[in-house]
Amino acid sequence: MMNLIRVFFLRDIAIGRALKFHFLLQTADGLAKVSIFYFIGRHLDPDYFAFVFAGIIFGRFFHFFSSVFTDFL
Repeated sequence: MMNLIRVFFLRDIAIGRALKFHFLLQTADGLAKVSIFYFIGRHLDPDYFAFVFAGIIFGRFFHFFSSVFTDFL
């Protein structure tokens, strides 16, 4: 499983080298989301940030796999 995660990470880095501006925008978007939910979580509940962070990660994986699935159709 860790090897699969490493391969996805290395693939994203290779794409980021080819499309630097797109990679920069995705990174800025991800950091903005994480920071916003971190500060919201500090005021609501400390466990809120972990819940939202897991949701963001799940959403990204779901988006990736659904786009891969639709590309094959």
